[in-house]
Amino acid sequence: MTYTENGVQKSQVGIDVSELQGSINWPAVKNDGISFAFVRAGYRGTTEGGLFTDSMFEENLSNAAAAGLQVGTYFYSQATSVEEAQQEADLVLSLLNGRNLDLPIVFDHEQDTTTGARGNNVDRATLTAAARAFCERVEAAGYTSMIYGNKVDIARLNLSDLEGRLVWFAEYNANQPSGQFDFALWQYTNSGSVSGISTPVDLNLRFTDAL
Repeated sequence: MTYTENGVQKSQVGIDVSELQGSINWPAVKNDGISFAFVRAGYRGTTEGGLFTDSMFEENLSNAAAAGLQVGTYFYSQATSVEEAQQEADLVLSLLNGRNLDLPIVFDHEQDTTTGARGNNVDRATLTAAARAFCERVEAAGYTSMIYGNKVDIARLNLSDLEGRLVWFAEYNANQPSGQFDFALWQYTNSGSVSGISTPVDLNLRFTDAL
């Protein structure tokens, strides 16, 4: 996918990865035209709510940057309160330990297909407050924040209460995104194929003037 204005390309393609992709050959990824990567820092368990670090976080973040990709990170949240969202942000910050990122730290709170997923029934006001708390925590540490979701996920939030923070929008099997709100990234497939990665991988279009 590409995005152009008046014949000028204003987009770049990137990926987002986790331990589910296994070991990645990052120079091969770079040589396949990928310019950025979001690496999962960790996740909260969908039922009991424990906090976990992605086993490939350090390797992916370091090796992607060394290969010349711009890097950001995301956390898969199942927070049910402001306090839990702050705990999640603190875990990400502890893992980063002050290192620089080219791209934002992302709050990724989705409705999960696991039976009894704890985050599925959080009310709109609480989820919005949790998202804002996560963003404020990482911003206080000097990073840029971002919210991830598809139409269903974004509809669970009150975007006006998030004060124009960046959005990463997921919508697959579309020739162009249909979200009726501002977003800086479009995740357009979860079944991409990229050199250096042995599994399907998410592909994302970054809009140059937005991020």
